[in-house]
Amino acid sequence: MTENLYVVSCAGHPGFVTTPAAYREFLQAARLRPLIATQLRRLREGADLVAVGAFIRTAYFDAELPPELTESLLGAYRQLGRAGAELVVGAVTTDDQLDEFLTGPHEIFVGVTGEQALLAAVKRCWGSLFTDRAIVYREVRDIDHLTADIAVQVEPMTAWSATRPVLADASAS
Repeated sequence: MTENLYVVSCAGHPGFVTTPAAYREFLQAARLRPLIATQLRRLREGADLVAVGAFIRTAYFDAELPPELTESLLGAYRQLGRAGAELVVGAVTTDDQLDEFLTGPHEIFVGVTGEQALLAAVKRCWGSLFTDRAIVYREVRDIDHLTADIAVQVEPMTAWSATRPVLADASAS
C-alpha cells in the first residue's frame, strides 16, 4: 500500500489506519475547532451534555472531507483490492492518558461496503471523539478537547478479523 501523510499500512495484516494528521486536516478544512470550542463553552455554562455532544457529532457528519484527504482514503481503500468487500471501520485512540473508564466509547462499524459508506464511517469514527462519555472523561480530567487526536483503522472483514480483535498503533503523525 502507498503510505502518505493521511494513511499508513496496518502492521501484519491488510488494511490501513488514518493518521492524526488526517484528523487534524479534516478539523481545519471543515473549520470545526471554533464550533467545538463554542459548544464546550456552552456545556461549561450549563448546557445539556447530550445536546452539546450531538451538535458536535452532527457537525462532523455533515462536514465535507477535503479533496486530498478523500483521495488518500479512497486510494488506500482501492489498494486493498477488494472492491465491494465488507470492511470493519473503527476508531483508534491515540491518547496515552486513557484508562479503563474510556474503553469502548468510540465507534466501530462492521460490514461497511462502498466508497461513500467508507467516507461516512470515517467521519462518524472521528466524531465519536465527542460521545457524551468521552466529553465527560476529558472534562473531569481537564484534558483539552482540541488537542485530542483520533485515528481510524480500516480492514477487510474476514473470518480472522471478525473473531479476533486487532490493535493498531495510531500514533503515527
